[in-house]
Amino acid sequence: MKPVLIAYATQYGATREIADAIAAALTQRGLSAEVRPATEVTRVRPYDAVILGSAVYFAEWLPEATELLESFQDELTEKPVWLFSDGPVEEGEPGKLLHGWRYPEKLEPLIAAVNPRSVALFGGRVDSDQLSLADWLMNPALREANSDNRDWKEVEAWAEEIAETLQTRAAQPPTGS
Repeated sequence: MKPVLIAYATQYGATREIADAIAAALTQRGLSAEVRPATEVTRVRPYDAVILGSAVYFAEWLPEATELLESFQDELTEKPVWLFSDGPVEEGEPGKLLHGWRYPEKLEPLIAAVNPRSVALFGGRVDSDQLSLADWLMNPALREANSDNRDWKEVEAWAEEIAETLQTRAAQPPTGS
């Protein structure tokens, strides 16, 4: 079985940590996984499956994640894909997840074309000491909002579901021979 690509777009590193945790869970289940920043992905064809994640800022994915989806849309329709987001918070309530939010609405046509097996939303991490000046000025609620709302058991459970799907798929005989 070829490796699984876990690509991510992150602003302050929290999304990379989620990608690493997913890779660790897949590896524990006997799968091979490669974790790469979305900006470093030049091909997706060599992988059996793709997991793509992005941090969310002001209800949008980071441009690198969107660009990866756009650039490899045709290839992604030919393989299993999973998507995750992390970090959305309700205005004025740091750490509180947006209810019903899955991914940016403007990505709906692109995501529908890729047809992901699953879409996950994880809590994010806010470290006010890491905030850029722009983030600090645009969102006053984050200035004192040091928190880590990532549920590592939820991340691991999602990764285990992915591993089970991929292992079941690999065990099935090829069709059409």
